[in-house]
Amino acid sequence: MEDFQIIDLYFARDESAIDETDKKYGRLLYKIAANILKSLEDREEVVNDTYMGAWNSMPPTRPAALRHFLSRITRNLCLNRLDYKKAKKRSQYGETLLSELEDCVPDSSSSPEKIWEDREIGQVISDFLSRQDRLKTAVFLRRYFYGERIGEISRFFGISERKVKYTLYSMREKLRLELISKGVTL
Repeated sequence: MEDFQIIDLYFARDESAIDETDKKYGRLLYKIAANILKSLEDREEVVNDTYMGAWNSMPPTRPAALRHFLSRITRNLCLNRLDYKKAKKRSQYGETLLSELEDCVPDSSSSPEKIWEDREIGQVISDFLSRQDRLKTAVFLRRYFYGERIGEISRFFGISERKVKYTLYSMREKLRLELISKGVTL
């Protein structure tokens, strides 16, 4: 089924929208959750919460790219889950993944001013990534958006793990400098 047809099912409040979403994107969403979360139960719950989030968002939202819309929901739910578990003891991998970006992305809070600033920072990051070559951007997104491990990225692109690590380091440094040049306090 095509994405626009699935979205139309959501807008018609047809419960088969969730089944169709699961058929088409369930494996991808589970993989994203598995890349970030350690617990099988947490992964399953996040994927189910993704479907609920999509159900509650459509309407009024009509996503231009359903795959990216669902991926973003899943990723955000995973990160929220990690934050929740932080008090108990965050998974070592999730902590490592987030700590890699710690030096080039400022802390976040929920004040209206901070939310606006976060959107501006998001735009700077988006502009930065759009100016990079496709491989660097893809490596960066696979690591920091989809939460893939260095070895997975290395195998997918057929490059050494050392090159992946160097690319990520280089991109983080360039991003940090870009954010500083735009007046973002880190």
